[in-house]
Parts: sequence; structure tokens; C-alpha cells
Amino acid sequence: AKNVVVMGQPRYDILTRADEIYDKSKIISDLGLNPAKKIVLWCTQTHGLSLDENVSSISAVYSTMASIKGDTQLVIKLHPGEDQNAPLYQGNSQYEPVILGKDVDTYALLSACDLMITKNSTTAMEAIILNKPVIILNLSGEPDRVNYVHEGVALGVYDPADLSSTIEKLLDNGSILYDKREKF
Repeated sequence: AKNVVVMGQPRYDILTRADEIYDKSKIISDLGLNPAKKIVLWCTQTHGLSLDENVSSISAVYSTMASIKGDTQLVIKLHPGEDQNAPLYQGNSQYEPVILGKDVDTYALLSACDLMITKNSTTAMEAIILNKPVIILNLSGEPDRVNYVHEGVALGVYDPADLSSTIEKLLDNGSILYDKREKF
């Protein structure tokens, strides 16, 4: 037992060196994003949600982003298991996000973002490792499946009306959950 060292998942090793590996300016330039705007990254999971919840979540995020002042941009990173043509995200006139598929490096996006939104994806854990503020968007009416909010490492949004203020709160002060993230 004295010779055993408990380690985390090897796939997270790169995250401990993300600041050496990823260049935010280059990522923003390569993706054609506006360097003057903050990046809100939404890591989706449409393949695991009901159609009603997907429609509610998309409407909430799009209308919220449309209402936030012009200093933010939404980047949607599609889950590799969902339709990469993004039919649910197309044709919504409220807001026009940047939609990226499975071929884009999720860790690069997490490294470059200013805030991350998901429901219960492991990308939340990865964002927490990178000390990024996380919003858990759960409009299902069911309890959270992962304990990010309970542990105090993310803020939960369970009503679409609360999304705008939560995004603004975390963009203004993303460090409010730092102590909990470090311990988690």
C-alpha cells in the first residue's frame, strides 16, 4: 500500500498544463471569434434530453444571449453523440451563435471561454479543473444528476428567467466559486 499512488483519470492530465498548451488569442482567431467579447461556452447534450427540455433550453439560452449587452458571444459545442448538423439549433431568429462540432478540441474551448454552461456533462468537471465558472442549466424539473451545484462549484439555473442574471453575475466575478472549486 505504501507504493501505491492514487491518481485521477489520465484524460485530465492535459488540463493541469492547459495554460502551457493552449493560447486563448490563437483559439479565438482560429475560430473567427471576436476577441473583444467574452465567450459563453454551452456544451450541449441534446441526445440525452427530451425534445421539450431541449427546446426550452435552447429558447432560454438564445433569448438570454440576445438580451445581454453586446460584449458576449455564445459558442455552442455539440456533444459528439448528437446530430452534428445541429438541426435543433438552426433557424432560431432570437440569436445566432457559433456552433462547433465534435472535431473541435473541447479542452481548447474550455481554456478560452469565460463561462461554461451545461446540464450534467463531464465537461463541467473539466471546466472546474480549469477554474472556469460553470452554470448547470436544468429545466427538466428533476433533481440534478451530478452534484456540481450541491458541492458549490457551479451555480444552478432551474428557471429560464434566472439565466441572464446568473450569466452576468459569473461574468462579473467568476472567482466567487473558487474556494469550492479548488477543494472539489
